[in-house]
Amino acid sequence: TADEMFHFDYVYKIYQGEGPPHIFNDGIDEDVFVAAKEAGHWVKEGYATPEKLGLLTSDLLDSVTWWYKWDISGGHSYEGVQPPLYYLVAAGVLFVVPTEKVHNQVVVVRLVSVVFGLLLVILTYCMGYKLSGMRFVGVCAAAFVAALPAETMIGMRVSNDVAGQVGIGALGAFLAWRTFNQHEWKFDAVTVVGTGLLLGVAGLAKANAVPAGVIMCTILFFTGRASFLSRIMSVITVVVLGVVICGWWY
Repeated sequence: TADEMFHFDYVYKIYQGEGPPHIFNDGIDEDVFVAAKEAGHWVKEGYATPEKLGLLTSDLLDSVTWWYKWDISGGHSYEGVQPPLYYLVAAGVLFVVPTEKVHNQVVVVRLVSVVFGLLLVILTYCMGYKLSGMRFVGVCAAAFVAALPAETMIGMRVSNDVAGQVGIGALGAFLAWRTFNQHEWKFDAVTVVGTGLLLGVAGLAKANAVPAGVIMCTILFFTGRASFLSRIMSVITVVVLGVVICGWWY
């Protein structure tokens, strides 16, 4: 898909020991560019294939929309703005499952996304079950997510989207489990600390997990039956813990 080459380049750079790419200074790796060219990446997207890395020819410029012209040929690693967790996990798997050809490495990293996608379905079931108290609701919620065409695509390509969703799913499942199992919904230290840790991890997976997680935490904590001051301090503690874990990246 359109961004997959750039997401994989991020993984590849970490796998090669180069670290995350810099969005303005780094182009994609030559090996990744050649592999994408062999796979017909641009043809599948309906664009003209660039002659070489970073070269914007007239036919290539005419084939793409104005906002995509600056990065279509791989001259800029624009996915370098993404938080590093997914890419670190994927690069670690490449070390455990060594493959020489880039094409095979892409398949391995796609399988990492598949595993994340399966985990998301499981977490959705847990969240639906804990929130409702009925296994049937959990099964229906999980089936709904699993059947979404967008989730099928996200869960099979090289991208940190599914990792961010897993972060939010884990946060939601944990909150559902802790809050509905607590007497009078009083938030203990385990709930507060666990929520803060999961919020931070989600933030290291995907940027949009941060506002989603903060909103989710705020709503659930304010439905508790503890004192108002206690609930305020709980939310503040959660946010501070999240910032400690992922704030350095942002």
